[in-house]
Amino acid sequence: MKVEIDPEIDRLAPEKRGASVVIFTKGGGRYGWNVENPRGEPEKPVSKEELRGKFETLVSPVLGDKKARNIINVVDGLESLKDIKRLTGLLS
Repeated sequence: MKVEIDPEIDRLAPEKRGASVVIFTKGGGRYGWNVENPRGEPEKPVSKEELRGKFETLVSPVLGDKKARNIINVVDGLESLKDIKRLTGLLS
């Protein structure tokens, strides 16, 4: 695997953000894909529910469903959280 900065994409920043991927197969095939302003950027926001779903999908296999939901609940109430140890305890 080789990772490089694409100067063409890099010069578009910060107005546009993106990435390109090119896969070369042993048989000589070449497959490419470009993404400009991926989901989650201001131009293509994700909903709170989509973000929660992604978090649960990625975190539940590692920390368990219950702990993942507890983290979401604590983060949802972060502004009124009296002691950050409640969150850090869930993350350890």
